[in-house]
Amino acid sequence: MKLYKIANVLTLSRILILPLFLIFLMNSSLNSHYRLISYLLFIYFFLSDLVDGYLVRKGGERNYVGQFIDPLADKVFLGVSYIVLTTHWGRPPGIIVLIIAGRYIILGFLWFTAFFVSERSFFEFLRMENVLTTPTLLGKATTWGEVILLGSIVFNLPSFIRVPFYFLVPTFSIITGGNYLYLALDRIKNYQSASTEEEREALKRMNDFLRRWGIFREKTGSSPLRE
Repeated sequence: MKLYKIANVLTLSRILILPLFLIFLMNSSLNSHYRLISYLLFIYFFLSDLVDGYLVRKGGERNYVGQFIDPLADKVFLGVSYIVLTTHWGRPPGIIVLIIAGRYIILGFLWFTAFFVSERSFFEFLRMENVLTTPTLLGKATTWGEVILLGSIVFNLPSFIRVPFYFLVPTFSIITGGNYLYLALDRIKNYQSASTEEEREALKRMNDFLRRWGIFREKTGSSPLRE
């Protein structure tokens, strides 16, 4: 089996272990063995995220499916875990979860809207390899901040370690969400700079869609906005 396929299996396994992780974590106060299992499952989540990235780099092949399912698996695991923890334990505070979830919703809505409007197949859209389909370094850093915050709650680390992330994570979520939105809209607006005709046509469809909704507007008495 090719390394990138193993990496994708590891990625999908992070979603599959989520129900078990939450069940054991929510009952960890009843049984020390449950607590240990929840710790091990979280460690597996953490390590598998590192290993699948290493396998893809080692294989040296483009993993377009992985570029989609890897951040998706992280967001599902983190988002659902935060909602459950906030509901049952009150940690982290609800406002932080709302900010994190808001970023996920905005980015997800933009991605799926771009995909459907582009009229491309799933694989064709992923192969476009721009900000619409490829996570940014700042976005990855934000995700790792969310992982650390979740880990600090799961392992009940001292407040002086946990509390700073109550401020850092939502701050970075707002910054990265805004940055992603700006870069994506700028890419769509300037679709003519795309490197391939296929990508240019897909981005133009997105541009036309946003113009119909009044998000992109033409300058009165002059040429359209730079495209």
